[in-house]
Amino acid sequence: DIPFAAINDIVKTLTSAINAKRKVMIQYTPRSNNIDAIPPFLVCPLKIVQDYVSGNLYVMTLRVDASVFKQINPDTEDLNSPVVPWRIDRILSCSESEHTFSIETEQGASDVLAKTSSIWGMNYDIANGPVHVRVYFQNTGHIWAKVRKDLTPYINGSAEDKLTTYRNMLCYEDDIYGYDSFKQYIMSYGKSAYVAEIRSSRKDLRADLLKAAQERYAYYS
Repeated sequence: DIPFAAINDIVKTLTSAINAKRKVMIQYTPRSNNIDAIPPFLVCPLKIVQDYVSGNLYVMTLRVDASVFKQINPDTEDLNSPVVPWRIDRILSCSESEHTFSIETEQGASDVLAKTSSIWGMNYDIANGPVHVRVYFQNTGHIWAKVRKDLTPYINGSAEDKLTTYRNMLCYEDDIYGYDSFKQYIMSYGKSAYVAEIRSSRKDLRADLLKAAQERYAYYS
């Protein structure tokens, strides 16, 4: 495994490049060792996100050349996703280049940066659009403080707009990606969280979320 100090240095380099909109040269391995590491290649880093379930840190970048992506994910058929996640603990080396990039001029990536703000897990589906959710949290114990702390890193836009109060309940309404991770997060609150609205372009996804909510309420009732 890559030492924590090395991961911390990589995060610092990526953060600097993200702020300066500079490309980064990375060497990456698709596994937890460097046996299958591929030659270094340039990426355009957009945002660092954390998968809610695994806790792993990822850097989201604009899509890379298909030949490079195939070396890392030989079984993938989705070569057109506008963003690609890279596990930071599998980046063997990372250096900021002098080459800048503009997200506005990159093909197919005009609104990618906004989309990366609300990724809960790496099972996101950019192509089919986000899931619109509205969830109410009861004002019991320290739940509101915990919810605000938990949700702020994932909020797409202003926290004041997405976290509001209604009839002594805290309401969270947003468009999110990574529904499996978000579902697990909501279910961890038991009956203290109420899913009021789920909208998705995928009927199977919407049905899955509603079924999970019904099963959860049956368990706690």
